[in-house]
Amino acid sequence: MAKRPLVITTRLWVRATPAQVWKALTHDKTLARWYTAPHKHALRKGGAWDFREGKTTGRVVTLERNKRLVHTQKDDPAWPAMKLEYTIEPSGRITTLTIKHSGFGSHKELHQNWVHAWPFISQNLKTLLETGTPLCEGTWA
Repeated sequence: MAKRPLVITTRLWVRATPAQVWKALTHDKTLARWYTAPHKHALRKGGAWDFREGKTTGRVVTLERNKRLVHTQKDDPAWPAMKLEYTIEPSGRITTLTIKHSGFGSHKELHQNWVHAWPFISQNLKTLLETGTPLCEGTWA
């Protein structure tokens, strides 16, 4: 039997517009409120970004305004480059945000670290979008 890849999928239903969700995922000051402040953030296909002053780096793979953002992420030289996919879908008066985090390779410990981190990170984002204030402001990591 073939091994299934390690993947984390999180789905949020948010009382916000797709444009508001997009801004939270892509705007430096908003990112800094629910996730962490980018050190460098080139928001274009192939654009490089870095968080935590070079400790977390990546490149933009796909960029469809208000719809989809895909980027790679490398947190440590010993770990694989992971992939994060954010899909934004309007659903009446709410927006569905699906976050898919993959590319863990055989690193089960890394996968488990993110399994435990995503519930807080995603709720921090949802709370910011719905109330204007995150659960925890600033760098979470």
